[in-house]
Amino acid sequence: MRKRIFTAAATALLALFLATAGRAGDIDFKFEIPTIPFPPDITEVTNTPPVVGGADFKVSARIVGQEQKTGKCDVVPKENCTASDWYQIVDPTIVPNPPEIKAAWVHYYYDGNPSTGGKVSMTYNSTLGKWEGMVPIKPGSEQGDTITYYISAVDGRGNVAAETPSTGEEPCPDVGSWDDTLA
Repeated sequence: MRKRIFTAAATALLALFLATAGRAGDIDFKFEIPTIPFPPDITEVTNTPPVVGGADFKVSARIVGQEQKTGKCDVVPKENCTASDWYQIVDPTIVPNPPEIKAAWVHYYYDGNPSTGGKVSMTYNSTLGKWEGMVPIKPGSEQGDTITYYISAVDGRGNVAAETPSTGEEPCPDVGSWDDTLA
């Protein structure tokens, strides 16, 4: 009985193997390098000095999309390309390249407590070539209070970048003295 079950199972497996073995040659394997995403570049972060009793202060930054790239190998056939044969080129399939910035925000909080803040949208100032956002000053703020902020942006391809404060760093004692090392 066992021999009969084993023979039937082995025959079924052999039939399955033979039925699918011919199809394995039909599968087309490709090694394609997709577009390599590059997030927006956030630089030149500045702000107007916040004034106690004032309503808000302005944060501005240059935010630009970066060229999107793809991999290329000149070895023929491509199956013979090694890792060192590949290099990056500007992706010709992406228009516009670099992608446009679609939105940017200033995220902020007061006195080192992230639960006390919010975010404001930034708008593009074409005269300056910068994005600007107005951060509200908390009512009742006093000299020496801190406002911590960072900027995030998204481009037309969905690439996101954030300029964030480093963890473990002491926040700027005066928002007017932005420290670029935190960028």
